[in-house]
Amino acid sequence: MEITELTIQAFGPYKHRQTISFEKLKQYPIFLITGPTGAGKTTVFDAICFALYGKASGSDRDQETLRSQLSRPEEKTFVSFTFRINNKTYALERAPKQIVAKQRGEGTKEEPARAELYFDPEGGRQLLASKVREVDQLVEDMLGLNYEQFRKMMMIPQGEFRKLISENSREREEVLRKIFDTSLYMDVTERLKQKRAGLEGEITKSRDRAKDILARLYLDEEELPEHPADAVSRIQQDIDGKYELITRIGEQKNAQEKAKNEIEEKLKKIEQHNELVKEREDYAKSRTEIEARKQEIEKKKSRVAKGEEAAKLEVYDKQVREAENSLTELEQQRDATKKAFAEVEQQKDRKQKEQKKCDEKEEERLQLKRKMDRLEEDRERFPEIREKEKYAAVKKQRKEELKKELHQQKESGRRCRQKEKDLSDRLVQFQGIDQKYFECNGKVDRQEGEKKTLNRLYSSAAKWAEKQKEREKQEAFLREKREERIHKEKEWTTLTSSQKEHQAYLLMLELVPGEPCPVCGSDHHPSPARPEEAVDEEMIEAAEKAVKQLKEQEDQLQKNVYRVKAEEEAKKQELEANGYEVEKTPAEEVAAKLDEEIKEVTRTLHTLKKETESLKAKTKEREETERTYREVQKSLEEKREQYENLKEQYDATEREIYEKEAELKEFYRSLSQFGSVEELTSDMLERMYEDIRARYEKMTQDKQRIDEELSRLAEKLSGLEGTMKQQKETYEKAEKTVRDTREQFKQMFEETSFSSVEDYEESKITSGEVEAVKKEIQDYENSKNIIESRLKELEEKIGEDALYIPTDSLTLRRQEITEEMNNIQERLTQKEYEKTHNEKSLRELQAVLKEQGGKEELFYEVGDLARMTNGDNPLRLSLERYVLASYLDEILLQANQRLQVMTDYRYQLKRSEEIAKRGAQSGLDLEVMDQYTGLERSVRTLSGGEGFKAALSLALGMADVVQSHAGGIQLNTLFIDEGFGTLDDISLQQAIECLKSLQDGNRLLGIISHVPQLKEEIPVQMQVSASGSGSSVTIKYS
Repeated sequence: MEITELTIQAFGPYKHRQTISFEKLKQYPIFLITGPTGAGKTTVFDAICFALYGKASGSDRDQETLRSQLSRPEEKTFVSFTFRINNKTYALERAPKQIVAKQRGEGTKEEPARAELYFDPEGGRQLLASKVREVDQLVEDMLGLNYEQFRKMMMIPQGEFRKLISENSREREEVLRKIFDTSLYMDVTERLKQKRAGLEGEITKSRDRAKDILARLYLDEEELPEHPADAVSRIQQDIDGKYELITRIGEQKNAQEKAKNEIEEKLKKIEQHNELVKEREDYAKSRTEIEARKQEIEKKKSRVAKGEEAAKLEVYDKQVREAENSLTELEQQRDATKKAFAEVEQQKDRKQKEQKKCDEKEEERLQLKRKMDRLEEDRERFPEIREKEKYAAVKKQRKEELKKELHQQKESGRRCRQKEKDLSDRLVQFQGIDQKYFECNGKVDRQEGEKKTLNRLYSSAAKWAEKQKEREKQEAFLREKREERIHKEKEWTTLTSSQKEHQAYLLMLELVPGEPCPVCGSDHHPSPARPEEAVDEEMIEAAEKAVKQLKEQEDQLQKNVYRVKAEEEAKKQELEANGYEVEKTPAEEVAAKLDEEIKEVTRTLHTLKKETESLKAKTKEREETERTYREVQKSLEEKREQYENLKEQYDATEREIYEKEAELKEFYRSLSQFGSVEELTSDMLERMYEDIRARYEKMTQDKQRIDEELSRLAEKLSGLEGTMKQQKETYEKAEKTVRDTREQFKQMFEETSFSSVEDYEESKITSGEVEAVKKEIQDYENSKNIIESRLKELEEKIGEDALYIPTDSLTLRRQEITEEMNNIQERLTQKEYEKTHNEKSLRELQAVLKEQGGKEELFYEVGDLARMTNGDNPLRLSLERYVLASYLDEILLQANQRLQVMTDYRYQLKRSEEIAKRGAQSGLDLEVMDQYTGLERSVRTLSGGEGFKAALSLALGMADVVQSHAGGIQLNTLFIDEGFGTLDDISLQQAIECLKSLQDGNRLLGIISHVPQLKEEIPVQMQVSASGSGSSVTIKYS
């Protein structure tokens, strides 16, 4: 990549637009960037980094602090950057998130970050991407470098490249990991650790599941072996035994069922006989009860016969009563009609008199109608006059009010303009307050982050001390258990040897001189075994079992030690990774140091928060002032509009008053004929009109009402006359019907058997009662026939003297057999359930053991890989560190070529091969070979100047190696920020000559420095000047 041009505006200390052309610097190998501290020398490279990646070059610069504090809200911060790759020109434009002035109206707004990438051929620009993420990705793809790699290759930032030699191995690992992006290998290690932990958890679950299955088994005899794999055959034996037991129980059940069936057959026959005996006795009893009701039934038959005779006569009796009732009712109706006719005639006479009076007042009614019409017209015109009078009075009052408001509005506008001026002067005092607040707030966030980190590290230090004590305790337990196990193994070995010697003695007793030995085959026996005391086999087994148990306990304690030690090392590594010495410093001292750092950060954070609150209050005050200023400006404009509106209203009101007064004069002349216009009121006219209208309407309504009532009464009298005539005819017919029905009833009564009317009345019963008694008699006859028939049938079947047969003994025996069968069934069900359950559990156990075996085999393989890649190996080297060490070797090879030149071949950097102690990681520690002494020593022992040379060489070597691994993209520009002030004259000259050699391949080198000698040695200088109006850049050639 070749830089051609850089343009910046409102960026850092640069307020105004600055354009730097790198095309003019190509012919020079080195140029110097010089200027006072804080002028903006490093900002040039910050702008390049920001244009490409949206980030500054140093670790203490962030995007939100890039905007110049000198710039006004309308001046936007942006960077324009042009470069070439493979002879193709590209242009980048980028702006950070910033507070800028609104394009319309007043005030400010937050503008989001913006980025645009163009392909810039001679024919014109072509937009490639306009979104921040798309631009970032395209730039990284084009360069083949991420942000960390680019800034390490192109810029050796102020103070940061020294970390490569001064920091510890853990921090150097972080730097190299970011540059070479080796997180893949760390991920592999972590995934192996997770896989190992997952397998260990699964194996534990499988073991617990196997134990759970064994605990749920139903066993008839002794307990199972402790190991689940040894229990499989024992479970199968138990299942076979249960199968045989179930078969025997089933045979017992069948025999009991047969005996029960025989008893139930006997009981069934006896119960049938007893039921017939009982039925015969019940029917005999019922026959006796039937015969006892015979006299009662005869009486009911007589009662039914008389009731039916009375029912026939009752029809004629009912006709007589109905005819008499109808006659009485007609007589009452006739009397009521006569009375109503007399009342209507009286009403008609009264209404005729009222009609005569109304006719006498007809002329008066017509006069009221004419007067009412005349007042109607006058009443409608009068309110219009009064409304116009009121309207004119209101307008005159409004005219005076508007005159007063105009004066007040004019005075209010003057006060508002003065307030606007005061607020504008106040806002000038708040310039730059937002930037100060954002910077201070950022410091608070960083301090809070540091405090959280320190608190976490303090907790880790406390855990470290706790785990250290726990590990020492577990190690002591382990030593005791190991000694106990060794002692027990000796006892077991002694017993085993004694047993073997005794067996040899027994074989010796069977030896025959001249015959071959059954062990060695020799027929010569020079040294036969001597007698030894026999050892009990149970003692050997007990000793062996005790050794095995102690070994398991020892293994478990060993695992506990490993676990606690791993937890302890994890806490130490975390502390070491954050720069704390843990190898020579006790945990309590590290914790105390962290506690002091926490207190210091807390004090700083408290101060910063107070300052932030103060700035926040000023920001709110500024915002409130701005809001008030905007409100005052808006109010001033509103008051101006209000004054103009009031002036227009005043003129319009004055014209309207003149017009209304002219109209009123014309109305007054028209209404004077009704009296004095000043004395007349609308209410007076209304009351006059309403009084006349009410009188007229009442007279009209009375006339209409009387006419209508006379017509109605005449119709009613005519109707009543017709009704009276009809009622007379109906009454005469009803009298004849009464006489006829009475005569017919008398004739029918004489034909009955009743002795008197009273006898007839007593014999009357309802039809429902007749039917009920008839049904009762029929039911009696039916029951009597059924009982006689069934009783005869039973006596023929079992005889008249058959007796009840007892069943108690058979029932008791059946109950005993049933109880025995229930017990057998319960036992059978339980054993079948136990057998089925054990068979299922056995299948589950076999599946679990098979699965567990596969996982244990995989666990050992993964565990070995996890420990190896995590650095648990003789070299103390993790997989990622192994790869980083390879990269570091390449960097050192390139770095030493420059370091030897700058140090007259005295120093040579090399990677330490010493294995780290106490679980720390190896592979990335640096040493320096001093040719004067022939010894190796730590790079930290180098002086300031020597350290700068070593760091510079290392940084340049890193740039070469990163570039070689980045897809062949050549970066033709390199910036070095400070560090030359620590060199003497000779070292400085050597460093310059070394840097000049970098010109090979058209590389452009910029040095940012204050050293005066460099100004003499380097003819081309980019001078950065600072002033109150912002920094500026000029290029000078000497």
